[in-house]
Amino acid sequence: MNLHLPQAVRLQRAQYNDLDAAEQVEWWLADGKGGYAGGTVAGTLTRRYHGLLIAPLQSSPQRHLLFAKADADLLDGERVIPLHSNRWRSGAINPQGHALIESFHLDGRMPVWRYRVDDLLIEARIWMEHGNHGTDVAWRLLENPTGRQVRLRARLLVDVRDHHAAMDNCELPRVVQTQCGLNVELMAGTTLYFCTHYGTVERADFRVEDFDLPAERARGLPATDHHWCVGYLTFPLHHGDWVGFNASLEECERVCYLESDMQAQQARDLCLLTRTKITAPEFDACPLWIDQLLLAADSFIIQQKLPRSETRHAVVAGYPWFGEWGRDSMI
Repeated sequence: MNLHLPQAVRLQRAQYNDLDAAEQVEWWLADGKGGYAGGTVAGTLTRRYHGLLIAPLQSSPQRHLLFAKADADLLDGERVIPLHSNRWRSGAINPQGHALIESFHLDGRMPVWRYRVDDLLIEARIWMEHGNHGTDVAWRLLENPTGRQVRLRARLLVDVRDHHAAMDNCELPRVVQTQCGLNVELMAGTTLYFCTHYGTVERADFRVEDFDLPAERARGLPATDHHWCVGYLTFPLHHGDWVGFNASLEECERVCYLESDMQAQQARDLCLLTRTKITAPEFDACPLWIDQLLLAADSFIIQQKLPRSETRHAVVAGYPWFGEWGRDSMI
């Protein structure tokens, strides 16, 4: 029995160094409660549905974009090297961190990027915590032959809008710096908690305007969006050590332990594949892309909240547009 997570999705270098090609390839994650995250391999936002945390609010089952981006820069001495890319309404593409991507693949359902900056190699991963409206973003330094000191800085961009809409003129969120991160009150009754792993925190309070969304323009819809910058997280990069943060609608009750959280999500996926192959042995001899498909199918099954604090299993008809629509799975 194959007890390894599939890595059937791997892209050739030409597919991610070319921006147009890299924007055509999208990754999607789900949290098992109706929330999701998604984006392009290039790291640009091309849809209003792209973001690191889109989830229903306590006051509304409609999903909202809450956490849009974590724009990462590598700090190497005096140099600031962007590892992110952005499209702007002016037509500019600045910065162009996608040009530094050396590889991209899925480890199970987890998107993995590797960036080459001279003799340095940095890996980035994103995953969602099953059963919790939360997203983890992590980096580690894989190669540093000279042993010099380098750091990574992430700019946090948040929002609070219906995921079908563009940003309106909402007020600046209330931001409180805590011992381990930031508490961002997006609106009454909705707080986004950032919890760091080996990071220092700096508050911010300005709006980043005029992101261009070409996929929305192609649909004949408004194609400009804006987000609030609420802070920066800065991490020292040591060879092999994970750094990063968790963004969640649930208050931090402990320090963010990225490696154990990542292992827990991977163990759940391995358990899912193992149970499937025990129940249906014919899957054991299937190619890896079938394992990839099994994990993807699991993303459509959610625990849906009902009145009186009850829950039930439900089926999401499709990401990112559709919500729960169980009858759709029988058509």
